[in-house]
Amino acid sequence: MAKRATYNVEFGFEGLSLIEQERIYQKLISILDQDMKDRLHIKVTDLNGGQHDIFYNKGLRPDGVECNNCYSVDCAKCSVWKKINEIKNEDKVNE
Repeated sequence: MAKRATYNVEFGFEGLSLIEQERIYQKLISILDQDMKDRLHIKVTDLNGGQHDIFYNKGLRPDGVECNNCYSVDCAKCSVWKKINEIKNEDKVNE
């Protein structure tokens, strides 16, 4: 039996609002069977450059560090990212 080729496919949309993202997500979910849903990965990049994997609460902070506390699709609204920036700003003031 011939081995079936498998591919990773990436689609991207730029400049979407959260409402537009949700609309596209709901339409996509409605046409996928369970197997395809299980293999679906969605990464959202916010205006600060943070990257968010919405299914696994993981991401990449704008400073390039992996984040395992990712509970938002926007680092600007994240309490962990705000605290990191506060510490960085305090360090700059104390220099």
